[in-house]
Amino acid sequence: MERRGSLPAGLIMQHGELTRDGKEEIKKVAQRIKIIKFRFDEIATSPLQRAQETATIVASVPGKKVKLTVWDELAPWRGSRYGML
Repeated sequence: MERRGSLPAGLIMQHGELTRDGKEEIKKVAQRIKIIKFRFDEIATSPLQRAQETATIVASVPGKKVKLTVWDELAPWRGSRYGML
């Protein structure tokens, strides 16, 4: 991630099922990211296929290689996975 002062810059995206229309929408978002020159070196994604597809689309637009990292911690919480909080 690019650092701004002492804090890393970040962007969070969340969505449901990735349909054909959804993929087109993500491509538009990715193009806007490029237009505003939001730069990043790494994308963290959940292990869900739709999240990884989204991350791949976003990573393909900036024009430079972006590292994709799967974080199990970003998987949907199912209540019993971490016990009572």
